Amino acid sequence: MCGFGIALMWEVLTGILSGGEMWGPTVRGSVSDKSSGQSTFLLAIDPAVAMPFETFTARVDDLIDQVHASPPAAGVDRVYVPGERSAEMAAARERDGVTLSAARVTELRTVGESCGVAWPA
Repeated sequence: MCGFGIALMWEVLTGILSGGEMWGPTVRGSVSDKSSGQSTFLLAIDPAVAMPFETFTARVDDLIDQVHASPPAAGVDRVYVPGERSAEMAAARERDGVTLSAARVTELRTVGESCGVAWPA
């Protein structure tokens, strides 16, 4: 139920409090010539108002360490915090390149040829 509570509070902040005309089930996807009914909510927090910034970052680091120390689910090697896996993947792809299947390479070569773009050998 924690996830539902967070989602509901987020809807209050981004839909209702932001003053938009649509919220909850009335929000719809964007159609090229129509408004999506999306509202914008911005929140800026200065942690230094509550405590010295170094204390804040040390406490966040401690929280991350606690998350990392959590026992992983069966078949999972470790517990990550949000953004860690994608950061590791981005670093690996920057270092090693992006692996493409043979089918994808063929598809890209075909599209390139149809556009007059030579595929590197």
